[in-house]
Amino acid sequence: MPPSWVSSFVYVDGHFRVVGGTYPFWSEGLTPYRGPMSLPPSTLRGMTVQGIAYRKDQTGGPIVGIVQLQIKVERDGHVSKIKVLSGDQEFIEDAKSYMKSAQFPTMPDIPQLANAERKWDFEVAFFKSKS
Repeated sequence: MPPSWVSSFVYVDGHFRVVGGTYPFWSEGLTPYRGPMSLPPSTLRGMTVQGIAYRKDQTGGPIVGIVQLQIKVERDGHVSKIKVLSGDQEFIEDAKSYMKSAQFPTMPDIPQLANAERKWDFEVAFFKSKS
């Protein structure tokens, strides 16, 4: 069964006209070339850790540390390079470890993506425990 489709309409001169459309967010899977928006949370040293693409959080409240990284993901889905952009010094090694354990989708073997490179800026946020 094909996924649902959301169309955009306008009413012009007494007629509805289709002006575009897209898959709704609940049907749209993350693809290897589109990229992830977030990674599953994990627990490190009693804290919840989660990586989120292109986010700009600040420490405070439940967030006790943030590390911004740039990652390169290979065709098979593993993270091959990690560059630290900024962050709280005490959390950098944990953030790198968290990202190295992440598994991304493999790239489809199609000619259009033969030279595609996957690099993303990721923010890894550390949340204090609820205890």
